[in-house]
Amino acid sequence: MNIILLKDLITGASIGLSPAVAWLTFVSTWREKRRAQLDALRRRLLELQAEVEYIGNWAQTEYDDTSDNNRDWNNPFWHVLDFPSAHIVLFNRESDPSEIGHSLSDAMVQLEASISRFKNLLHQHRQFVENGIKTYSKPFGDDPPRLIFQPTLEWRQELYRLNKEIHVRGIGNSISREGLHSTCKKARTELNAALSNLRQRRYSKIVWVGHSLAIVLGIVGLFFLVVLLYEIGNNLAMALNRLIAACG
Repeated sequence: MNIILLKDLITGASIGLSPAVAWLTFVSTWREKRRAQLDALRRRLLELQAEVEYIGNWAQTEYDDTSDNNRDWNNPFWHVLDFPSAHIVLFNRESDPSEIGHSLSDAMVQLEASISRFKNLLHQHRQFVENGIKTYSKPFGDDPPRLIFQPTLEWRQELYRLNKEIHVRGIGNSISREGLHSTCKKARTELNAALSNLRQRRYSKIVWVGHSLAIVLGIVGLFFLVVLLYEIGNNLAMALNRLIAACG
């Protein structure tokens, strides 16, 4: 038996098969982690999409300087409701632009900024109305006592201006890039594209290069392993024949 040849064959098989097996183990583990990361990102994007779609109820109508709504904007007891945006704020704080894409990241940051402006306008309106009710509400009657609200014309004009600013500046239209209408529409488009890309995401070129090298090394290692097994089988057959001949 040629011991040196067998050692060389074992070394060749190990050199070829060990990296291939190590690579396949690494890729399998990496794929599971990557799948878990993508699943988590997909869930976050879906939550984000649901919140953006809900905010779209406020942003669907376009407003400009010619917009007018005397019935509601002059009414001190009419106001625009607020909406939740916690998912958007948290997403912008925790997400990595290199992972989600700079287009989506920029769109969500712009949307958060427009939401902040919109909520500030709502807050100014609410404070103005509350102060006005305290200032211009007077007791009326004795049994039972009631309050009658009689604001001045200047106060009503300012109320109208604040309401119009909420709609024209806060919501805006497709031309005004800072309004809720424009930023919400852009965020919705980028979210749809990001979710579509997640479904179509493929392996990088580095992974395919690793697969190719692992296949080549695996073939070489298998070649040495086959030759090794052949040599061992051949030596065992020769030893068995000598044993049979000796016994005969």
